[in-house]
Amino acid sequence: MFRFNRLVCVLLVGTCVGVAFAAAVKIKAFTPEGVNGLAENPYCDGMAVLNHHPGNNATEVQVAVTDFLPDTVYGVMLEAGGFCGGFSNPEAFMTNANGNGHYHHSVPYDCSQAPVITIYRWDGDVNSIWDVSEDEIRAVGSSN
Repeated sequence: MFRFNRLVCVLLVGTCVGVAFAAAVKIKAFTPEGVNGLAENPYCDGMAVLNHHPGNNATEVQVAVTDFLPDTVYGVMLEAGGFCGGFSNPEAFMTNANGNGHYHHSVPYDCSQAPVITIYRWDGDVNSIWDVSEDEIRAVGSSN
């Protein structure tokens, strides 16, 4: 009986902490975009989950994409509530031979308010990672 009560207490506290300290926002799909409205692959898709932790004022950002170009480096740009996230390192991921890729990073602020994630073709130049021209954008996703 003692072990059962302890287990119930741990589960209850864990559930309360999970609800109180995590505000997850989902981006359920990415819309393919490209030069003059022509996407590299009009069937590319993906999703993102942004999980804000108020205790340390950080947000975990997880992105998964499918059907992009194989073995290609893409950059991730995050905007939330009008603020464009300035990551300290180049934020890029590489797709596999099937064109699928994933990205995981933590940012030191709350970006769970109306987030917009832009996936763009990155040329590898660290100095121009935030200079994204319209012809580099491949997909955009939003929580709205």
